[in-house]
This record gives sequence, structure tokens and C-alpha cells, in this order.
Amino acid sequence: AEAAALNEVFIKYITTKRPFVLLKVAASLDGKIATVTGESRWITNEMSRAYAHELRAQVDAVMVGVGTVLMDNPLLTVRLEGYSGRQPLRIIVDGNLRIPSRAKCLTKASPGSVIICTSSASSRDKRHELEKAGHRVLVFPGRGLLDFHEVMAEFHKLGIQSILCEGGSSLTGALFEAQLVDKVVAFVAPKIVGGKNAKIPIAGWGVLHMDRALSLSDVSIRSFGSDVCIEGYIAPQEWSKTGTENHGDSSAELTPVTALKDLAPNSQNSTGGSNA
Repeated sequence: AEAAALNEVFIKYITTKRPFVLLKVAASLDGKIATVTGESRWITNEMSRAYAHELRAQVDAVMVGVGTVLMDNPLLTVRLEGYSGRQPLRIIVDGNLRIPSRAKCLTKASPGSVIICTSSASSRDKRHELEKAGHRVLVFPGRGLLDFHEVMAEFHKLGIQSILCEGGSSLTGALFEAQLVDKVVAFVAPKIVGGKNAKIPIAGWGVLHMDRALSLSDVSIRSFGSDVCIEGYIAPQEWSKTGTENHGDSSAELTPVTALKDLAPNSQNSTGGSNA
């Protein structure tokens, strides 16, 4: 068991031919990742955000949806005092290629360090523009929606063994619907945001009954000042009780409104509170 924990990323990569997916969530005490206007800076304190940057330093890639890029304009890099190690790849999920060419994650990136996942319905001119700028564009069949099993299989071919997903909630919802999340790191800050339309961490259909909710295993809890960080794994057998097993082969079965088609910044589920 100890050896499996030490090599969890490699074991997942080899046995399933998919990357190990770590989901990072930063939420208020009432479960909001942003206000109703989309503002998310900052929910958590500096210590929590520093740990989030340590997580970035441990993975091969950091992944966000285009809604997070449009709302937060994050760099998606490791910025720790004295850090001189490698930077993770930056993965942007953007089914319709709405990412602006001036986005920080593009303009401040070295050639080949950004991967943009889009659909075959996206603009060919925009694809060529992004590729000409030195970014890698992966095109998947469909009209805006992406099948995340296909996406993860492509990441495996590229040698990406571990991914830190930082939102937004449509992207995290899609990953849960596809049963692709391996570990969760959730920061909870002692703040109350309120508002029924304020942003939530995970979209998608969700479960209909509480006894089908996913339970984390090997849970650890620590404090970063007044923030609480909960870490745990989703055991493979947990997925069988959610009732989502029939949705796992396609991202088409998502929340009927947000569905990852656009990840619109004015949507309830667009932003992810990325650590910039």
C-alpha cells in the first residue's frame, strides 16, 4: 500500500493509460468558489495559495476551462519564492476557441508549453493562429463538446502522467461525469459568500440521493492559518454507486445549461477560482 501511494501517479498512468487527475477546489464556508459577479480573488489566504503552487510544481500539467481564462486571466505557473524547477504544461479546454490571443497563459508562455483542447467545429483560422504562435492545438470530434476519455487518452500518448485541474465548475463537472478524478484537494475558507447564483465548485448532473454521494478515502486534514485543507482519494469502487456509470463514456451528459459547450464567463459555472 505504501509503495502504491508513493507511485500512485505512475501506477495510474501505466495501468489505465490515462493521467492521474488531481482536482483542486478553493471554496467559502458556504461552498462558493466566487461571488455572483464571478470575483474569486481571494477566497483563501496566502498560505493556502502557496500550497496550491506547490501542487502545481508536483504535476506535469495544470488544466482549466476557457471560462476561467476569460474571467481570471491566470498565468497557471508555479510562483514560489526561490523556485527554479520546471514549469508544468498549461492545458486550456476550449471547445469553441474563445480564448483571446492576449491571455496571460498564452503571451507569457514559452513555445510548446500550452496545449489547447478544442472541437472540430472550432475556427480553423483561430487554430492556425494559435499554432503559429507556438501553442499546441488538439482537435477532437464534435461541436464544442469534448469526450474526456478521448482527451485523456491523447494526454497519455503525449507522456502527461499527472494533471492538476483548477476549474471551472463545468470542467470539473465533466471530469466527474466521466469518472476521471483520482484525488481531491479542497481548501475551505471561513468566509460566507451567499447568493443562490454564486459560483459552485462542481457542475454536472450530480447524484440524486445522498447515499450515492462519492466518499473520499485516505483523508487528511490540515490547517493553513484559518483555512482548512481536506485531501482524499476517490476509490474506483466509489463510482459504481453514483449512478453516473452510464454517462462515463461521453461529456455530452452534463448540466443541461453549461455542458462545456461554451464555458461562458457569465454562466453560473464558468469560473474556477484559479490560483492565477
